[in-house]
Amino acid sequence: MKSFYLFSLLSLSFPLSAQDADSPPIPAESGPPQVEAEPVPERPIGSGLPFGTDRWSERMAEQGVIVEASVTADYSVVLDGGADDGADAFRHLTAVGVTLDTERLFEHPGGTLFADFVTKNGQNGSEEVGDFQAFSNIDEADFTTIYEVWYQQEFLDGQLRLKLGKIDVNNEFAFVENAGEFINSSAGFSPTIFVLPTYPDPALGASVSAYDDSGVYASAGVYDGAAQEGFATGQRGISTLFGEPSDLFLIGEF
Repeated sequence: MKSFYLFSLLSLSFPLSAQDADSPPIPAESGPPQVEAEPVPERPIGSGLPFGTDRWSERMAEQGVIVEASVTADYSVVLDGGADDGADAFRHLTAVGVTLDTERLFEHPGGTLFADFVTKNGQNGSEEVGDFQAFSNIDEADFTTIYEVWYQQEFLDGQLRLKLGKIDVNNEFAFVENAGEFINSSAGFSPTIFVLPTYPDPALGASVSAYDDSGVYASAGVYDGAAQEGFATGQRGISTLFGEPSDLFLIGEF
């Protein structure tokens, strides 16, 4: 049996804000990759783009507007075996996200509005390898889209959270926080969740999560599940949720 060796590298992040949003950038963990979900430690002012943007971004953040951008570039080569022996691939993904804090902007506490733009270009290394689970988080046919648009509301000092909109479900469920810096898909989530509405096809839906002071939490979500019928939910808006085939994806986590 032949074996192959893969070489993948390079992820660069350029935060434009003075501090991180509640949702870290894509991908993801799954895809995209992700601009989404768990809080990460604050970076000092000026640790982002080297263009003197720190004062501008600080003022924006104080007003409740946080802008972040990331570029992930990945190169791989099949050294032996695989579907295409000797083939190499280069691809890159760019993500730009905007987070609005409704308390600072509109004096409405607990609310967060988020949207991001994602574009992926280049070859698909997984096709050359012939693997079951794409080994690179960004491997996919080229696309350009408004990737996520959602609103999140927190209640009871953050112990209850409601989120609805176009969501990458892997940023809410089956999320491995320590895998966020890795580009290999296997670090992020199990390949057996093969209809999870995630990169490159997030889906319209909603989730509710409850937390207590001991660290115990419970989450449940319902989403457009048309991907089970072969529909690309990330490119179709709400049509497949309310029209044909009207499949739903249900998930819970504790």
